[in-house]
Amino acid sequence: MNEGWFRGPYTPLNYALNFYRPASFQQVEWTFPIKYKTLDNNDPIPETRALMNIIEEVKPIFIYSLHNAGFGGVYNYISDDAPILYPIFEKAYEDQNIPAALGEPEMPYAVKFAEAVFKMPTMRDTYDYYAANTDRDPAEIIGKAGTCSYEYGKQFNEKVFELVCEVPYYYNPKIEDLSETEFIRRDLVLANIEDTKQEDQKIREIYFPLKDRLVVDTPIRTALDDFLESSERHLPVQENWAKTAKELEKKATVAEAFDNQQVSKTYKMLLWGMLRRIMLLNYEKTNDDEFKAAAEKAYRHMKDMSDKLEKELEYTIIPIKKLVQIQLMSGLYAALYALERS
Repeated sequence: MNEGWFRGPYTPLNYALNFYRPASFQQVEWTFPIKYKTLDNNDPIPETRALMNIIEEVKPIFIYSLHNAGFGGVYNYISDDAPILYPIFEKAYEDQNIPAALGEPEMPYAVKFAEAVFKMPTMRDTYDYYAANTDRDPAEIIGKAGTCSYEYGKQFNEKVFELVCEVPYYYNPKIEDLSETEFIRRDLVLANIEDTKQEDQKIREIYFPLKDRLVVDTPIRTALDDFLESSERHLPVQENWAKTAKELEKKATVAEAFDNQQVSKTYKMLLWGMLRRIMLLNYEKTNDDEFKAAAEKAYRHMKDMSDKLEKELEYTIIPIKKLVQIQLMSGLYAALYALERS
């Protein structure tokens, strides 16, 4: 579904044009059953159910979930504080001349253990974050997604250790520059949220008038619907947090500014890419020129975003071999750590 970009060109635009990520409730890692306060989701997809059976039988001491970030630097999630591993994680990416991701954390509620190392957030953590920043029922905001393999695995082995090593496809050294800028971090975060709202709305204005006429049943459509709905529920919570979080009162670092002002736009192109693919699939099926026009409009917007970003990002493409080496080294040492402490 997203293999179209494998042969290149290796640019953020081509990545977005071929992007697909399943809807949250169709992701293997995020459909494990969970029951917590008002949240009660138990609808694992077949692949998740197969992993559930393995976890229940094996009771693993180590779970390694392979992930990728699109643009930025390397960062890790682990289930417990493990200071002995942090120099190893750092060496893994420094040996490949890849920077750490020191900009905005992916999830503001993730506990920071060290630079580019965070405690693995669970769905319970997400629920509590929503509860602290909105009057809405957190279960409504979460929707149909379940929890992760670590939270499920912990039920069968209290000592299970999890690592998620997030590696990017492109980087700019600014992503680890901790020198101070003139910007207030809160202003940058709020501007980023507002920009996300505007991009989502532009997508809806093209997509929604044609939704009832779509004839191709594709997982890409399910995913786009889910991401737009999720964004609408989540962004007000994020905005409430950003308006009050004390850690945002300080001046932003170069890394935080770069993340909010440039890197974030590479991710905003992804939904546009899925919109374009949906329109093209339906045009190919129906020969309806309105689908073609919508696809062309989406592409023009993506190209405009890309042209601007290409001038600002000054990125380096990372060979896949380096990413594999980083994840392999980090994973092997984390597995050894898990074995020693079990």
